Amino acid sequence: KIKQLDVRFGTHDFQGLQAPDLEEVSFAGKAESLEGLGAIRRLNSYLSEVQSIESLAASQLDCLNVRSFKGSLKVIKNIQSLRRLILPSTLTSQRFQQLKGCSQICQLDIRGFEGSLGFLAGWTALLELDLRGSRTLSDIEVLLTLPALQSVGLKDAQLKREGWPKQLQSRISYRD
Repeated sequence: KIKQLDVRFGTHDFQGLQAPDLEEVSFAGKAESLEGLGAIRRLNSYLSEVQSIESLAASQLDCLNVRSFKGSLKVIKNIQSLRRLILPSTLTSQRFQQLKGCSQICQLDIRGFEGSLGFLAGWTALLELDLRGSRTLSDIEVLLTLPALQSVGLKDAQLKREGWPKQLQSRISYRD
């Protein structure tokens, strides 16, 4: 029984994959289709191009790591089991706005992010936010509305600890 699949380079089409016990898929290259990955719990896409994650809406995915992604992000709100999300900072602000209200996400990694954090409105379960290497940030006050937030990773970030509002400094532990 295959539980973990790691494929590198080339173009991948997972549509015909029949591995009911598969829990984790890692791949590099281009993904034509993610159909057939419905039962997985973790998807790691490194240096890859993923067209759409729509087929994962009904999955039991708890970790999604997609570094190059062209499709809509709206489906992420519908993956209720999703707890950890790793996205490229190169996505446009408009694309990040599609993520408003992702109340199931506990960990978000967007290293190198630049722009408005306003899309985090409604992320009530967010515990950890990794903004290491981030550049200019705006709307950081939205973090005050996140009741579960415990830590923000700011190593090598442009905005240092002293630049954050006092209310956030007392509520959040910073990883430097």
